[in-house]
Amino acid sequence: MIKKETVLNFASTEDDRLILSKEFDNYSKTYSRNYNTFSDFYGFEKQELIKNAFMTVDDINHIFYGGYDKAERVISAFLVNDNYNKFPVSCIRITGKYIDKLSHRDVLGALMSLGIKRETVGDIITGDEIYVFVKEEIAEYIVLNLVSIGKYGVSPTLCDDYVIEKEERTEEIVAFVSSVRLDSVIRAGFNIKRTDCVKLIKDGRVIVSGKTITNPDYKLKENESISVKGHGKIIYNNEEGTSRKGKIIINITRLV
Repeated sequence: MIKKETVLNFASTEDDRLILSKEFDNYSKTYSRNYNTFSDFYGFEKQELIKNAFMTVDDINHIFYGGYDKAERVISAFLVNDNYNKFPVSCIRITGKYIDKLSHRDVLGALMSLGIKRETVGDIITGDEIYVFVKEEIAEYIVLNLVSIGKYGVSPTLCDDYVIEKEERTEEIVAFVSSVRLDSVIRAGFNIKRTDCVKLIKDGRVIVSGKTITNPDYKLKENESISVKGHGKIIYNNEEGTSRKGKIIINITRLV
């Protein structure tokens, strides 16, 4: 069994520490009491934090799931065995006459106005029909109480026949940098000024493989993911050699 101190060593902030403490409690319950445990929904940054903190765990099955493949917001689950396939996630289909005019923000705002906590809501997929993934415990409440989004009337129903196909688009970038410092790679990956990169890092807006890094000089390792709030996510893949002018040639994958 992994030690709590080992897990908490991955925390960079008090918020990280609180999340990892909750995750450790779930892990401990599954390990010692032999039943499955589930978290609330987490976005990418917290997923990376949890993945890294529990990467050495091999005595309990640990997975993430958000209701469909490639979900962005997911719950963290510690499972007694590999065969469990029922997660406390429900899908709500929302229909209405002007449904295609509604944005992600519109839908989320309407849910929050019902007194629902953000961490109980997963992905929101808009279009000709809207799909919302939520914790099972609040699904019926939403279906009974969500009658409008903005000025438009809507009809929510529970559904189990959904098919969500979400293609992840990426862009490969080859860049020339003086070193694989964090600020240099962010500059190359997002095409923003170095001074802005440094500010983003020092302001705590950069997450590297689940940890908040505030040092612009941080040397990246191969395959580390970099999430920059307000800009997106890149993956530093590797070095590909050196240019004639002595610059390091690096390969970056950007999620677009």
